Amino acid sequence: MMDNGRSGCPSFRELMARMDGELAEDRRREVERHLGTCPRCRNIVETQKRMEESWRDAFEAPPESGFHSMRRRV
Repeated sequence: MMDNGRSGCPSFRELMARMDGELAEDRRREVERHLGTCPRCRNIVETQKRMEESWRDAFEAPPESGFHSMRRRV
């Protein structure tokens, strides 16, 4: 599946599936080879990684008391 706005580029969905480890081994190797030669697709993947890291770093678990309070109401 190629359609990232440029002929020969993997789709955004495929790039994200590669990041998540969801591509078949042969397709993963093809996408990784492509990333080695395509700065545009590499930038998409790097930007997504930074965004996901930012989300993880910003997450704060609610206090346990919040869970207990919610459980009593349910």
